[in-house]
Amino acid sequence: MCCVMQTIMESTYSGMSFDERMDFYKVPALSVCVVEDGNIQTKCFGYRDREKKIEADDETLFQAASISKVLLAVVALRLAEAGKINLDEDIRQYTNTDFYKTFDCQQYRVTLKDLLSHTAGFNIGGFAGYLHTMDIPSIEQILRGKYPANNVPLFMENPPGAKWAYSGGGYILAQKVICDATGMEFEPLMRKWVLSPLGMHQSTFEQPLNTCAHANYACGYDVYDRKIEGGFCIMPELAAAGLWTTPGELALLVIELMRAMRGQSPFLSKESMAVMTTKTVSGAATGLGLFFPDENQEGYYEHSGSNFGYVSEMCFQSKSQKGFVAMVNSSVSSNFLNEMEDIAGRVL
Repeated sequence: MCCVMQTIMESTYSGMSFDERMDFYKVPALSVCVVEDGNIQTKCFGYRDREKKIEADDETLFQAASISKVLLAVVALRLAEAGKINLDEDIRQYTNTDFYKTFDCQQYRVTLKDLLSHTAGFNIGGFAGYLHTMDIPSIEQILRGKYPANNVPLFMENPPGAKWAYSGGGYILAQKVICDATGMEFEPLMRKWVLSPLGMHQSTFEQPLNTCAHANYACGYDVYDRKIEGGFCIMPELAAAGLWTTPGELALLVIELMRAMRGQSPFLSKESMAVMTTKTVSGAATGLGLFFPDENQEGYYEHSGSNFGYVSEMCFQSKSQKGFVAMVNSSVSSNFLNEMEDIAGRVL
């Protein structure tokens, strides 16, 4: 077992061992991956379906939730490198934006860079998801807040560039812009430009998940430790929360981002990574798709995710070339993953 993984597994936290913390937080399944110098080690614990006593393994899919946003930022940067889009152009060049209102009824110039850095001024932080018995909205219905969408309409609350405010709604607008600009549907677009080039062959933005083709998935559990009806909620907000993946496959992305930072990646340029890791607004928490502190000499970057029934965490430190990805299938496990991230941060 690698030193980082061993430290995580053997560490105590708040007086509890690793196994005791899993029991305390009612974690049905945990899948963990550690990256060290380009090498990946994975380890799984618990059940992907506790009632049926089916154990999780390295290939078990979890909902990555908001980590999906990192992949949208990456595809935008790759498309910009290929000359398919311009991150600094007004998005009205690519798509119609007459459907959303603004706080002062004025029109504003919005760019993909604004949307991907959470500085475009839009509302809608996150999304609740849909049970299998519900009607599933289209992206147009989501953006307009029209039935059967269960969110409010997209609305510009502040002028673009005025402040940082986390917006899943802004990412759905970015999804629409990119799809309209390329003329491609989102899942095949992401497969062509991100998933397949990185070898993330199990990962998918398919919503709802085809459980015949992807039978090895982790069922989600709610705050009362009950399995979600149908096994999981459907997340049609693909760019913001729709990715199904494994920690091992997310680790492939982590490795490639660290290579790009060193100028050693054929997938993404060093210049694009500089854009991804630059904050465009004072006091912002992110660049494009990644969270990081203002003073970041160690090169620490991360993004977490939380859908109904799932929590995930991805972080890496470019200076040490180490990373950590963890995914669980429970709505009450965010504190558990925060503790694991804190432990991992001590040895990254």
